[in-house]
Amino acid sequence: MPENKIALNWDGDAEFFFLKYSGVFDDPENIKEKAKAYIDRYYRDRGIGDIFFNIFAQTSVTPSRVFTDRVTKLHQKEENGTKVDYSGLEYLALPAECREKYGVGLTETWIDHCREAGIRPWISFRMNDNHFRDEKTCFLRGDFFYEALENGWILGDGYRSGYRNWDYAAKPVQDKMIAYISEQLGALDVFGIELDFMREPKCLKYLSPGDHCGVINGFMERAKDAVKKQEKIRKHPIKIAVRVPRDPMLSKRIGFDALYWAKNSLADVVIPSSHWICNDTGMPIADWVKMLSPYGAEVWACMEMNLPGRLTVDLEAAKAHTAQYAAQGSAKTYIFNLYHPYFERHWANDGSVWVRPPRAEETLKIWETAGDPEKCRRGVRRHIVTEEIFGFQEIKPRWAPLPMKIGEGKILEVQTGPIEKGDEVTVYFVSTGASSNDLNVSLDGEKCVPVKNTDADIIRAGTDEKTVLAYRAPDAKRDGAARVLWITGKAEAEITYAEIKIDAH
Repeated sequence: MPENKIALNWDGDAEFFFLKYSGVFDDPENIKEKAKAYIDRYYRDRGIGDIFFNIFAQTSVTPSRVFTDRVTKLHQKEENGTKVDYSGLEYLALPAECREKYGVGLTETWIDHCREAGIRPWISFRMNDNHFRDEKTCFLRGDFFYEALENGWILGDGYRSGYRNWDYAAKPVQDKMIAYISEQLGALDVFGIELDFMREPKCLKYLSPGDHCGVINGFMERAKDAVKKQEKIRKHPIKIAVRVPRDPMLSKRIGFDALYWAKNSLADVVIPSSHWICNDTGMPIADWVKMLSPYGAEVWACMEMNLPGRLTVDLEAAKAHTAQYAAQGSAKTYIFNLYHPYFERHWANDGSVWVRPPRAEETLKIWETAGDPEKCRRGVRRHIVTEEIFGFQEIKPRWAPLPMKIGEGKILEVQTGPIEKGDEVTVYFVSTGASSNDLNVSLDGEKCVPVKNTDADIIRAGTDEKTVLAYRAPDAKRDGAARVLWITGKAEAEITYAEIKIDAH
């Protein structure tokens, strides 16, 4: 991680959040300068090396003749034979007003200003966003959705939440996306593009026989050709990043052969990721690095914003993410969803179920810290055991170690990166069926001692503090990427939450 900077993915609603909460329309003069000042205030010198501007999620954030763009969507009065009126929807109306009334495209302005701010701008394409997939009409939905539906260019029954996802084995789907990538690269001068296969990852009929990897390999080759053409025009390289599921086996099983992409110079960066519901703390990043690094492709471990119990990643959990994955060779921490300073304000007003939306100061601190492994190894970091998300239940095995019944004894591996002698290490469980004295816990073969839980902040699953069990590990230098917990004792006890807290004094 030589740059000590994070990569930050901006959702396609970034323009809305800025216009809604920055107060820029209270005094709409010089909107473009205020947009640049927003970058300078919140993003410049915050440890951010790259910003990925998501410009496509069913509709185009930026002007487009290929896909329906969001200004066009605002003015649409009929959708698939149904009368619609989106004129009162701020999500579309505010960015459209900025473009139509004041002549300012915010995303374009931010992309242009990033280089001046020392940040590399990318554009990101969601390959199969399916928000509101069951609705008859939708403010996010472009006209191509209905064309694909009518022509059967979708996955169909058997793919659950992905049943209306586009099928990339259909040539018209590929043609449309390649045309859009070419169009946007012609309009926007960027450092690179991202093909976001995690929104959503079901892009092929992988439950049926077929050369699924060959289909996506062919698409990647077409995307590379489109990039090469723009490189000649722009007279500089344009990188390609791909966001894929958590492990090489799962990715290849559903059509994403990252090894082929790396060998054939079709991807410069591979970003193993979880999916919205929960950050994945068990990704085999070392396997990715071993597989791809001989061909020059970097691996960036993605950190999602959520934790168990519908809570968001805080600074201590973010530090753990960088520390554990940098130890496995992740070249950069890539952050998804935690991308603007208005979460607390927005979620406090929208009736959200989120328990603890991040404050602006905490979000900025995460950005400033998470790109630097040395910073992340100092002070407190919390390695929380989560699970594999997005789950492909029909593909086994699935990484979901919790909840676990103790039975005759259990082993739980927790990725932490190395631990230095003198670091204070505490193991925490949540269990409604046992007290701390009912379980015997060892860390890397050394017996841990039950201690009274005095750390109220450790309870992240919305549970009674009385159910939190704490154990202090012996002081020792611990090498390697992962720790092994061995748990025996009360057979009927069930552990629903686990973490290792490390305090490097």
